[in-house]
Amino acid sequence: MKKFLKSLLLVAFSAVMAVSALCISACGGSSTVEGSAGLSYVLNDAGDGYIFSNLGTCTDKNVVIGNTYNGKPVVGIGEGACRDDKDAGDFKVVVESITVSNGITEMAFRGLQNWNVKKIILGDEVPSLGMAAFRLNKNLEVIVIGKGMTTIGRDAFSKLEENAKTVTIYYKGSEADWGKITIDESNNTFLQSAKCKIVYNYKGDGSEL
Repeated sequence: MKKFLKSLLLVAFSAVMAVSALCISACGGSSTVEGSAGLSYVLNDAGDGYIFSNLGTCTDKNVVIGNTYNGKPVVGIGEGACRDDKDAGDFKVVVESITVSNGITEMAFRGLQNWNVKKIILGDEVPSLGMAAFRLNKNLEVIVIGKGMTTIGRDAFSKLEENAKTVTIYYKGSEADWGKITIDESNNTFLQSAKCKIVYNYKGDGSEL
């Protein structure tokens, strides 16, 4: 009888753990993401986390900026880290998409600037877009933004109104939620242009876009 009760409790415990894991996943809980191979990182000033600094030797067309590296968290994106300006001798691979994992809370000047990228996916918990984050991303067509976004900095969308194609922002919150984000007015030229489309209450992860 004792052995039966022990087995029954073990099964019940396993079921509870499975449901908990499912809940964490469904509720948008953070998970550890290693990121694409070959990306370059530098330690932050405190020495307790890494900053993604360059696309390095990565050959992925669909780049994932992970939230962990060398046993420590990746907390930010460095200045011009995604640049692919051939005249500057930067990254040469044509990047089609960039995904920024949850846990990354800092974004430096032009942190996601890339002349070829078509799709940028921000984790649900990424809180802000740095100054000129997407400036001159002339081929950008899709941006996915989570409900965790609170601040969009100066010129984050600068010049996107000049893109050949419409840029669609898939926002995971409601229109009312979008209205609560602090958005620098320098972004209004793009956001109020015919080249900008915002889809509210988006439920996907960006993979199907």
